[in-house]
Amino acid sequence: MVVAKTEKAYYSLVEQFSERRTEKEYYALVSGILPSSVGQIDQPIGRHPKNRVKMAVVNNGKPALTDWRVISRFSESFTLAQVRIHTGRTHQIRVHFSFLGYPLAGDINYGAKKNLAFSRVMLHAYCLKFYHPLSGKKLTFAADLPKDFNSGLNFLSAK
Repeated sequence: MVVAKTEKAYYSLVEQFSERRTEKEYYALVSGILPSSVGQIDQPIGRHPKNRVKMAVVNNGKPALTDWRVISRFSESFTLAQVRIHTGRTHQIRVHFSFLGYPLAGDINYGAKKNLAFSRVMLHAYCLKFYHPLSGKKLTFAADLPKDFNSGLNFLSAK
């Protein structure tokens, strides 16, 4: 969602991400009905012990923190959640929800059942907040849901 146009801007953004001063928010459609309206997942993530291409919750992994809140639940056993990550581990949202037993819709690599309604992992980065490299002003950028994500939600709403 962001590209640095100068070297100074690049290093400022790198520092903000590494110091976790940025805010990253997502929409995730998970398989199953999340049992509560809000939650937090605080589990370490590292390489999967058997499949080195995948990531997993592992005892010797790096700290990973994910907050979520339910936006809507669908009768077809799906939940739309707003998700905020405080760390930036590879596949963090996918791994954390799979660990809870609620893989993201369309995410067959992390445990979702194949469903023709979802041609991809139903995860959308919709909001990024960071500080301008020169002025220090907090900037917020948001992206609308893509058509295929909206189509999936409409499909579920029609059921």
